[in-house]
Amino acid sequence: MSGRPRTSRGGAASSADLPDDLEDPFEPLIQLFERGGGFHTEKGAVNLEWKSVRMAGWRDRAEAPAMSSFAADALDEIDRTGSLAQFGRVVGPAD
Repeated sequence: MSGRPRTSRGGAASSADLPDDLEDPFEPLIQLFERGGGFHTEKGAVNLEWKSVRMAGWRDRAEAPAMSSFAADALDEIDRTGSLAQFGRVVGPAD
């Protein structure tokens, strides 16, 4: 770790000491919003509209492998699968 603060897209320096080779930690959140998604918190969980993730115990999950790809095709498949699971049909941001 380099000790230099990372700067977010907004220019605010983080107080975290992160490795230089770490990918942008905000990119998944930016992609979520760009693709019309959103989230909120409730009852101790982050609700990603069709999936909830408990906030408690996050340290236990911190070493879990990251998604293998944030490519548009991979995200489209996740959206399609989630849409079918929740609504029984494929819906988009306009629905």
